Amino acid sequence: IPLYAGLLGGRKTVFIWSLVSMLLVGFFMKASAMEYAFPKLIGPEGVFLAQAVINFGIICLAATVITLFLRIREENEAKLKHKNDKINHLLRTLTHDVSNSLTVLNAASTLFQLANKDQEKARICSQKMNMATGGINDVISNVRTLHSAENDWETITARPHLLENSIKSCVDLLSDKLTQKNIDIRFCKDHVKDVQVMVDPVFFNHHVLMNALTNAIKFSEPNSKIDVCALRAKSGVYLKIRDYGVGMNAKTVASLFKEQSVDSTPGTAGEPGSGFGTLIMRSFMEKFGGQILVDSKTKEHKDHGTTLTLKLKEAGSIDDFQANDFGFGHLVMKSVKAKKSDYIARAKKHGGNELSNNLS
Repeated sequence: IPLYAGLLGGRKTVFIWSLVSMLLVGFFMKASAMEYAFPKLIGPEGVFLAQAVINFGIICLAATVITLFLRIREENEAKLKHKNDKINHLLRTLTHDVSNSLTVLNAASTLFQLANKDQEKARICSQKMNMATGGINDVISNVRTLHSAENDWETITARPHLLENSIKSCVDLLSDKLTQKNIDIRFCKDHVKDVQVMVDPVFFNHHVLMNALTNAIKFSEPNSKIDVCALRAKSGVYLKIRDYGVGMNAKTVASLFKEQSVDSTPGTAGEPGSGFGTLIMRSFMEKFGGQILVDSKTKEHKDHGTTLTLKLKEAGSIDDFQANDFGFGHLVMKSVKAKKSDYIARAKKHGGNELSNNLS
């Protein structure tokens, strides 16, 4: 009994049932030593049946308790593994994304030293360095927040955000890398600038879009182009980033988001990498309820290069606002007959856009 109780209940249960068992055994031993005449009310057949029930009962009880114990242990091991994976993810996020900003900072610092006689160039370089250091601070802060979210201390909540602002911010931050390889960013003629998506802007910028653009630059040939195109569809918003670089074969694309296949490939100018960028992108896109699609062809093909598509949820529905805390609660106010214009003004005030339906 103490054995089974300990397997299921822990140390305290072992102590309690050990004490109970010893008291009971001690009572019967003392009674036997005092030659107490225990009544023999069971016949020979009853003794045989009782022994059979006890023996088989102990076997069944032991099997049940051990099975439960093994199940509990497996669940605990799975929890520990999941926790370890989260810690590894945070370390990957910190080491990988901080290195992006440090690269920008290093390049800006070099240009600053070369252009210190030109005040305008020095001012621009100084701005780049400030942006990069701010990016490092944001990434560290984000990792801290993500760690809190993974431990249920805080939640990372998507909210309506203008996608064009993220694109402009990331392109500006990567302008030095683009200049070094003489790569131009082109926007398609159907590019949509006024679309809002459901993301956390800081996490999306640093952990998704920066990684996507950095990889496009990394694997592009010097003096080439990168196409950026945001498209609105019924199923969501599609942000396509197309480079004309070395591309990937089908096997590499298939293993791109598998942790077991993490591998770092140098860029066309020998740029180093950790190989964790795509895994980080996938993790955050899953948090935003989005998807990543990759289509790539190697240099053996005429239209070689890689197209990475980020599928995002478009903001604009009542559900989007009710699912996030913007400081004013749900749009429907009890005991107040509000006008449609009131809802629109309230939504715009807190970062939303004009809603065309379901405003009642």
